[in-house]
Amino acid sequence: MANTRDGLEKNANSLPIKKDEAIKDIEIYTEFSNAMLNRERRLLDIILPNKAERRIQEFQGKLIDLKASSHLEMIRMHQEFMRQAVKEVFDTALTSGKVESRKDKTSFFASELENLNTRIQDLIESYFRSTEEALAKTETFDDKDIQERWQRMLRKRLDEFETTVDTLMDRFVNIINEQV
Repeated sequence: MANTRDGLEKNANSLPIKKDEAIKDIEIYTEFSNAMLNRERRLLDIILPNKAERRIQEFQGKLIDLKASSHLEMIRMHQEFMRQAVKEVFDTALTSGKVESRKDKTSFFASELENLNTRIQDLIESYFRSTEEALAKTETFDDKDIQERWQRMLRKRLDEFETTVDTLMDRFVNIINEQV
């Protein structure tokens, strides 16, 4: 028997395929076959998962949802932060602009009111002097009825002038008080 065995090994070594190469080839085919079987099993597990694998898949799905939700929440928070920052910048600019505008408006209207008061006083004084002069002419009329009518007309014009000045001042004050 020993001869037979030695003879087989001699014959095996003399063949064009070496024993080591054949073993390697067999190992490669075995690994490939196992890989294919594992792949087939994974595919079957995905298509027809068992209870434990279903739980794992559910957990993975929930984990993906949680990650997506937290990512969306981070984006929303970032956008809210940016919106608040921009709002603060605009609010600050608007407030500064309002303060400056009101300061300028107040200064402008105070100056204009002073100028207007001065002009109105000059105008009133001039109008009253001309009315006084016109009243002094009353004596130049001989007829008493004409004198009375002349005085009444001058007094009426004086009242109209006073009403006009009051109306114009009220309008100016209303312009000052308008909200812009």
